[in-house]
Amino acid sequence: MNIFIFCGPLAFGKGGMEKVAAGLANFLSKNNNVTVGFFCRENQVVPAYQLDKRVIQAPWSFREVGSRRAYSKRVFDSNPHVFIYFGASSQSIQVVSLLYGSDIPLIIHEGSNPDRVITTNWADVRKISRYEAAWERELVYSQAAAVRFTMPEYLKSLSGSSLKSKAFAFPNAFNSLTKENKRSKFNRIINIGGLKPNKNIKPLIIAFSHVVEKYPEWELHVFSTRNKSPAGEFYISELESLINSLCLKKNVFFREEVEDINAEFINSDIHVITSLSEGLSNAVAEAMTNGVPTVGIENVPGVSGLIKNKVNGFLVSRKNLELSLIEALFTLVSDDRLRSKLSDQARKDSNVFNPDKIYNNWLELIDFSVAKKNNKYDESEFHYSHMAKVFYCSEVKGFEDQVDSQSYHQSIKKILNTDCDLNKVEKHAKIHRWLNE
Repeated sequence: MNIFIFCGPLAFGKGGMEKVAAGLANFLSKNNNVTVGFFCRENQVVPAYQLDKRVIQAPWSFREVGSRRAYSKRVFDSNPHVFIYFGASSQSIQVVSLLYGSDIPLIIHEGSNPDRVITTNWADVRKISRYEAAWERELVYSQAAAVRFTMPEYLKSLSGSSLKSKAFAFPNAFNSLTKENKRSKFNRIINIGGLKPNKNIKPLIIAFSHVVEKYPEWELHVFSTRNKSPAGEFYISELESLINSLCLKKNVFFREEVEDINAEFINSDIHVITSLSEGLSNAVAEAMTNGVPTVGIENVPGVSGLIKNKVNGFLVSRKNLELSLIEALFTLVSDDRLRSKLSDQARKDSNVFNPDKIYNNWLELIDFSVAKKNNKYDESEFHYSHMAKVFYCSEVKGFEDQVDSQSYHQSIKKILNTDCDLNKVEKHAKIHRWLNE
């Protein structure tokens, strides 16, 4: 089978979604012809995660004039039996529309919390209302044969039976790398990705300063890329000023991304994640597989859906967050037996990420999507399709040249086996593009 996987930011950094996409590509390449597409710019032309030598790389220089037409040809020349898109933002409009009007089955993997996708990554970026962003997202997702989420509660973000009937949820795959029941003590707390505002690390640094007053031998290690934009540098300077003011220079260390993050987990006692929004946190999953208890914030689905409070980790209240963190950290730092108990349970619970099970879910999802292209569209899918076309024409530069309206009308008529007035349907879709207008 020919499989095309597209993950836009794969060359821009070692994010969680990018790691999942690379892992899936490497797994599927064992028995299939796999092509991996991604955006590239300036010197960022190589995937951040290593791909198997059998995987064909297809970078897209999306800023170049005429690149859309050229990349569309690149996709179709690979003759994919299925196209898997990894995304978590309005960027999906540009990529998914490449396949509009084709018979290539599309699987959309949403790699974040739907609320964050709709608000921060869609509405805010496009400067539209949350309602409009949610509607645009549904139009784009309606084109898919299947939509995959990482947490069951995210399924509720789709409305309409036709969309819900093709939505699935299962976690990402992670290997359990250690089976030790006893862990050494390293006096080290680990945090991943904390050098970004959305990771909300300031309360952790403040809480950790109280721990150091009583336990000066403990350290906090933050593994993260450094955003070298002016805004990114300003945020890091704020964190460094905070560390200096709290006299933590000998206890807090900002570390670059590393090739083997599991080795860093193995040498840590506690993992802390203080972000207020996550899809499914790779950091929590990797901590669990390495038997490291996590302290996270309650009611953050991608975190609280994995951590069982005082069973395999701690969940703290977002109200009075600093105080809640202080209490949790003091409890764990001072109680070796409790840490060991939580560690053992975290490792046991990490079986939910068993790669054999998760990749089998992916294979079933691919089979479902390929089989679905032979099914007839129902009426709702038909209307979604035409509304999506109107939307793409208005929002995607070069889309008009991509679609041959005459051949498209003929293919739709053949699928529907009906003599619908397609012009009237499109006019209706254009008039009612937004229900609140």
